[in-house]
Amino acid sequence: MNARVPFWSTERFEFEKVIALHLQNNVMHSPVTTGISFALIIGVVGVAFGYVAANPLEIVRTPTGTPWFGFDGRPLTPSLAQALGLDIEEGLLVTAVQNDGPADLAGLRGGTSTATVEGTELRIGGDIIIEVDGSRVTGTEEIRSVLERSQVGDTVNLTVIRGSERLNIPVTLGLRSG
Repeated sequence: MNARVPFWSTERFEFEKVIALHLQNNVMHSPVTTGISFALIIGVVGVAFGYVAANPLEIVRTPTGTPWFGFDGRPLTPSLAQALGLDIEEGLLVTAVQNDGPADLAGLRGGTSTATVEGTELRIGGDIIIEVDGSRVTGTEEIRSVLERSQVGDTVNLTVIRGSERLNIPVTLGLRSG
């Protein structure tokens, strides 16, 4: 009950306020009105539930984590290029491609034979990456930089030398497991 309104008043206007407040309090807290209130709430919730059931929310889960190409490589130096008899002097020699990884699915090729070059045994004969998204590749830093600014599912364009051909290979980055 509102403390500013007296319980009893001789003035007609004040008396009507007191009666209205008592009726309001009694009506608001009667079992009938409480039941009606619950019925209204259940009705509103039922309509909302019906809407949600008829219009399901599609949850699209995007993979989060470290993006991955799925290949191993070695920076191509001028001396390594000369030892391999290549016409180019810089890039990234793809030594191995992970089976069913993003690079494999895109068609990138790893080394097919083994050779000892400058005292190190290498897999040779794979693609040589010379550009990534239009930027020159001189080693692993450019590849690492692309991975750091990309997300899983992004497509990265690799320009490679395969034999005497220059190819553009789009690779959709995968999620590195483990």
